[in-house]
Amino acid sequence: MSINHSTHSNQIGANRRVYQRLKLAISFGLRRQIFVAVCDDLNLRNQIAARLHSTLTTKSDSASPQANTVAYPRLVTLRLNLTDPNPIAQVNQWLNRNPPPLVNGSNTGRRLNVPAFQILGVEQLTREPVAVQRLFLNYLRLIEHSLATLESGLLLWLPRPWLYSIQQSAPQFWRCRTGVFVFAGEPTPTGEKQARPERFLPDITPDSPKTEDISSELIVTKPSDSQPTAFTDKHSSVPTKPLDPASLPNLSLFSKELIELVLETINIASATADNDFNIHAQNQQSQEVIQQLEQLHTQKADSPTIAIAYQQLGNLYRDRIEQGQSTLENLMVAILAYQEAITFNETSPQVPDILNDLGTLYWMLYRCPPSSEEGLPYIEQGIEFYKLALSLISPQTHPETYARVQNNLGTTYGDKASFSDPAQNWQQAALAYSEALR
Repeated sequence: MSINHSTHSNQIGANRRVYQRLKLAISFGLRRQIFVAVCDDLNLRNQIAARLHSTLTTKSDSASPQANTVAYPRLVTLRLNLTDPNPIAQVNQWLNRNPPPLVNGSNTGRRLNVPAFQILGVEQLTREPVAVQRLFLNYLRLIEHSLATLESGLLLWLPRPWLYSIQQSAPQFWRCRTGVFVFAGEPTPTGEKQARPERFLPDITPDSPKTEDISSELIVTKPSDSQPTAFTDKHSSVPTKPLDPASLPNLSLFSKELIELVLETINIASATADNDFNIHAQNQQSQEVIQQLEQLHTQKADSPTIAIAYQQLGNLYRDRIEQGQSTLENLMVAILAYQEAITFNETSPQVPDILNDLGTLYWMLYRCPPSSEEGLPYIEQGIEFYKLALSLISPQTHPETYARVQNNLGTTYGDKASFSDPAQNWQQAALAYSEALR
């Protein structure tokens, strides 16, 4: 293998990991989040943006079946208006034209969540007059005043020259950022069209969107029909021919994303396993889970059965994490599996325990990114899961679970204090710890 090939492979792997963190951060659906994605390769940027757009609009806003009939996106892609380059104004204009609809069958007036927005085209400002460039920077300086009313998350795509310019000329915006995600790639001169490079992520469906597709602002949301199965107790050697997600046409895009992650954990573990029987046994369990996915889906198993299978998959990876294998890939498989378990059976008595595990996994994910700047969304999502678990139980009905969740909530609030409002967050931590002792 040549040095150039090795470097290229390393870039693909690094970009894949950054993409997964970015996708997770946006999928939380938190308000007032400002994300910055940095990519100098415009073709690669467009592919990543299209992948985000497609993936995040294939999963319904709610586990409730009433929401599945509503066509409303979770992520909207907008191109910066070069005449009046005001990202917040563009977001508000889109929301005025497309307000979140009421959930079908809701008697409380509940609406679907406001989508997140990704803004493309900042690099085109380089060819605009200096006055337009300064206007854009001025809008960014004022963004902290608009943050209090921002009901959605915002992802701003930038090449490095504009990143440096914003850091120097719009520090007010830079202070408001929630996370920065940097993708490796060769710079693309503005206005030049290059041959499309190899995708940084493998295709997961024959119908993956092309670069041009990202101009579409509204995509119909499809409910997830992903259906895994429980793994068996067999521990034979891993099959020599791994499962290809593209060979499972009956599975949803979301399910294929999860399969890709499982396969990646197998590949990573195999590369370092040597003759470790335990690692090979774990890989076999993972392989058997995903090999049975299509069969269970074809059988159209009932939702509770599917939920149990997802929970077993989550438990499998949770156990690995508890044994010290807390890689980003293992964390994400456990998170996605548990979330699907709840989606398929939100009335299961296991839901409070699953929510507690999800909160802890997101807390661990906060410690996984290489930069603490990316940690706040994970902490906040962990807190939301802990609170949701507490809303379903009481110290009288579930004393052990209640105490455990409150203790975890206190720890997470303590970590959040290092990001913002230390006095308030430490007070919340103290209250949670007090509740844990009840």
